[in-house]
Amino acid sequence: PAPSPAVPPATPEPLASLEPGLSYLDIIVRAITADAETLVASTAPDEARGAAAGVAARSAMAAGAGSAAAARWPGASASAACAAGPAGFPRQVFDAHPADGTSPHAGALDSSLRFDASFESANLRRAVQTGPTSYTLVLACDVNTRGHTQWFHFRVANAQAGVPYRLSIVNMMKPDSLFALGMRPLLYSEAQGARGQLGWRRCGDNICYFANQYTYVAPAKRRAGGKAGKAGKAGGEGSSRGDGADAANVQPYYTLTMTIRFPEEDDVCYVAQCYPFTHSMLRRYLDQVGAQSRRSGEVVRRECLCATSGGHECDLLTVTDFSASEAEIAARRVVVLSARVHPGETNASWMMNGLIEAVTADTAEAVALRLAVVLRIVPMLNPDGTILGNYRCGMAGVDLNRQWQDPSEEAMPTIFHLKRLLKSYEGTDRLLLFCDLHGHSRKNNIFTYGCEASTKALAPRIFPRLLADCPHFSLPDCSYKVLRSKENTGRVVVWRQLSLAHSYTLEASFCGADFGPGAGLHFSTRELRAMGAAFVPALLALVDPAQVRVLDISAEIEMQPLAMGGVGEGSND
Repeated sequence: PAPSPAVPPATPEPLASLEPGLSYLDIIVRAITADAETLVASTAPDEARGAAAGVAARSAMAAGAGSAAAARWPGASASAACAAGPAGFPRQVFDAHPADGTSPHAGALDSSLRFDASFESANLRRAVQTGPTSYTLVLACDVNTRGHTQWFHFRVANAQAGVPYRLSIVNMMKPDSLFALGMRPLLYSEAQGARGQLGWRRCGDNICYFANQYTYVAPAKRRAGGKAGKAGKAGGEGSSRGDGADAANVQPYYTLTMTIRFPEEDDVCYVAQCYPFTHSMLRRYLDQVGAQSRRSGEVVRRECLCATSGGHECDLLTVTDFSASEAEIAARRVVVLSARVHPGETNASWMMNGLIEAVTADTAEAVALRLAVVLRIVPMLNPDGTILGNYRCGMAGVDLNRQWQDPSEEAMPTIFHLKRLLKSYEGTDRLLLFCDLHGHSRKNNIFTYGCEASTKALAPRIFPRLLADCPHFSLPDCSYKVLRSKENTGRVVVWRQLSLAHSYTLEASFCGADFGPGAGLHFSTRELRAMGAAFVPALLALVDPAQVRVLDISAEIEMQPLAMGGVGEGSND
């Protein structure tokens, strides 16, 4: 399993900066020019070899997009990607699935970085060395899809300490990213971790995110009745520009390029988009929670919600004061919480980690909350996708948070069974709140999306204001719009079908805050866990029989001009 973080850094880590005298445009020009110069140089001694080398990067892209994509580039193959010019570059140095059964590092030089993705949640597909210290990387698509490349997690060895290595991931698919606003990836050093010095730390300089020269044909979205709608952006066949494809469906890939200096010789390091939280980590953590509960008095029960398509257990926790009678427990309000429907949104698991720790703790607030409510918690809705290193989808190759209207028990069992659990409270007044925890790749801060039919609805705005007692929560970023594109999401379906006013997603930025003392700094696991812990006082205020905070907030909202609120939702929900 991949390493888990040690203690987070004592002080929050700043965003990336550029070298003095270097602009964002300079980095883009250098990246594109270096790629072009490498390919041109490789054609000089041998036209045939040069032709093969000329499709090296496109071959790598094809490997990430699938066999149908590879067919769009004649001559694109593993052997083509290995073809090297007179200086030995470009050359393929890593292939996660070599076609001929050879070593994944068959083309590597003695001095090449040794990339690896043979561990849980990793997703590097191919690496092509384009110079002595520069590498083009291609991510694997989500299983059974041709896209959804955003999350990354891979292992690196054989690096020289302190040398600036330029790594460029060339098949990112979102048109914008927090990497363009200074976000830095994370690095874990096994050597430093073994000495207990450091866990995951931010790394990378001169980071840039831009549209590159490679394209794909986006699949047409389907309207009701099976007619193709306008092009989507979820991934499609790889292509090169100018191939005669329908221009309306041709979308560019994006490059994330960065310079990383590895800290030690003879070390093994991991690089990730966000703090990893694997299925194995969750299982170990829940074992610890159960053991603690048995020692201190039973407050949590763990069961299997269902088996996933891949045969893994989807855990369901019930947290309450079980010392009461069955009648007393049955009279309590119910709060349903879930996370990690999108596997690459690992920050959601760190919020959930803080939440579970807080609601099971032996504190006065936690004890009071367990006497007042029953919490039903699904910490990881998509174990299959998490294990596979997917960013967005499950085993079936679909976004599980777009399947809530009528989920299939066979294809998306976790959504089917969680919805059935929620509907078991239909016709009663027990269900108080539903919240699904997410990560956001294009916005800063932590905020909620709720649901309102009109600006006169007050109830959906109350719980976000209670969460705003947490200094990391941004009330101005909350939104209550219900867009057509979100009609099939959990929060909207639960709101509509169960008439639940308190139905939300909680979104945490992969980057950090843009306000207050944390502005310009990254979130660490400390801030994410603190946000999860903030649910305890917020829920206590919501179920307070006197409704003191709720009435105060309602009065405050009524005196303010209301709008549907917030900035546009983006696509993370």
